[in-house]
Amino acid sequence: MRNCCGLASDGELSDARTLDAQVSRMLSDAPRSERFINEFLDQWLDLELIDATTRLMQVPVPGIRRRPPPSHAGRNANAPVPPSHR
Repeated sequence: MRNCCGLASDGELSDARTLDAQVSRMLSDAPRSERFINEFLDQWLDLELIDATTRLMQVPVPGIRRRPPPSHAGRNANAPVPPSHR
């Protein structure tokens, strides 16, 4: 299976079936999907700065394992997820 960059450069991601297959493939990679949910969205929206959201993040959600919010000084989006948080 070709990667998304190759498909995009050939204009194949505009095909609904191809796009759906690629999205499904990426979401099925649980460690990367969880890292996206836990880190990218938190950083993009600065969710750890909102007290109410920070408290809600402590509530367990079935099927989602959350990492503690990163500190501003130690942010590293490329850091691997520790085994204890997988």
